[in-house]
Amino acid sequence: MTTAQQETILEFVNVSKSFGGLRAIDSLSFGIPKGQVTALIGPNGAGKTTAINLISGVYKPTSGDIRYKGESLIKLPAHEIARRGISRTFQITKLFPGMTVVENVMLGRDFGMKGRSKTFTTGEKVAATELEYAMEVLGMFNLKDHANNLTSELSLGQQRWLELARAFAMEPEFLLLDEPSSGLNLAEAEALLDKLRGTCSLGCTILLIEHNMRVMQAISNYVIVLNHGQKLMTGTPDEIKNDKKVIEVYLGKE
Repeated sequence: MTTAQQETILEFVNVSKSFGGLRAIDSLSFGIPKGQVTALIGPNGAGKTTAINLISGVYKPTSGDIRYKGESLIKLPAHEIARRGISRTFQITKLFPGMTVVENVMLGRDFGMKGRSKTFTTGEKVAATELEYAMEVLGMFNLKDHANNLTSELSLGQQRWLELARAFAMEPEFLLLDEPSSGLNLAEAEALLDKLRGTCSLGCTILLIEHNMRVMQAISNYVIVLNHGQKLMTGTPDEIKNDKKVIEVYLGKE
């Protein structure tokens, strides 16, 4: 599969990002096909998380443009990018520790501002509707029984699920995942794969950073390989895993 065969939902156009004298992203251009799972891989320091931070508005490019559905994102603050249907998770989970599990999901729902009923006029009725929705999402991620627990009471695997549930509650069209399988055991990682496949079947585009090659091969349709902030190559998982340059740069020489 190539992006030419798919509608492109997001584009990097000659994007560079420097931090002082360090150029983390260097004249990077690529397209993300709509409705697919794209993996962003590369060695440590390749610029993967920086690329996701640029998309979500945490950082602004030093030069170049990032276009989502043809619209430039680079002048938009992070909350406006989220309201355009772009949601994310983090490599290290970033939950709200003083809030319950269900409150975390409700906050994600509120931040996304999508799918909200226009027929309710009182705060009480809106809150009840949002609570019902949040509980439904928690059920999808096997967290309903923990709805009233504080996030600190969850295991690492459950915290990963909660962060995904909160991102999913925003009803994203584009989901950014930074190493979602990190810290999960094999069973949890396989359950995550099933959930991500289901999310994509609903029409959500996914861009994920993934160091676990088994996860990358199992879930992604398309792969972008970065090295020193530049695009090394793109292709299908099978093409990537058998490419000599990728083996040398990403997997290492024998």
